[in-house]
Amino acid sequence: MLFSEKMNNNTLNFVNIIETNGRVAISKEEYYFGMLKTNADLKYENSGAPALNEKGDLIGMTMSFEAKNKDYAGEAYIVPVNTMIKSAGEIKLYGTKRTPYSGILKITPLKKKFMIEKLHLPNDKCYLIEKIKNNSPANNAGLRKGIGLTKNGYSFGLQGDIIVSIDGLIFDNVKELFYYINSKFIGDIINLQLIRNGILEKINIPVKLGAQI
Repeated sequence: MLFSEKMNNNTLNFVNIIETNGRVAISKEEYYFGMLKTNADLKYENSGAPALNEKGDLIGMTMSFEAKNKDYAGEAYIVPVNTMIKSAGEIKLYGTKRTPYSGILKITPLKKKFMIEKLHLPNDKCYLIEKIKNNSPANNAGLRKGIGLTKNGYSFGLQGDIIVSIDGLIFDNVKELFYYINSKFIGDIINLQLIRNGILEKINIPVKLGAQI
């Protein structure tokens, strides 16, 4: 159980966390990840209020998006305090949050029915790794690039890795996947669930993110 301070009248409003890995698309071009979703009736202009636990400890900052009317936001979230601390540290040292770097340069969605059947994919939200930078975190972790796609479907993806999920998350499109990686911090480890060489058995490979070169 949490409460957040409404900054306009200094009253306390009790709210519940209803999702611990909130993820919201602000527009077609921007995604936020790692949020705590709440059921608070947070006023749109009060985004940025402190979020406290029942002991009074600061656990994050409220944030709201897409106001449905001029009084209340459509959805309310909490940015976890550990994310705020990391961001503050980066800004203090470098003047901005640096972009983390995986070394994965190109992925291709495998959405066609014959691709899904041939490669035994669990859904249409899997991505073939087609290009990896040498001496990058992805390369050093042992990720393998595929041989590309062919029109007849006989040779695609059979020598490379196919991303099924990252940190247990499934992504609707390529941009969302890369936005997730960019939402992390340098030194963070992401865990990729992969199908390798067209084999149904999935493997997991950790990749420690480096600094953008």
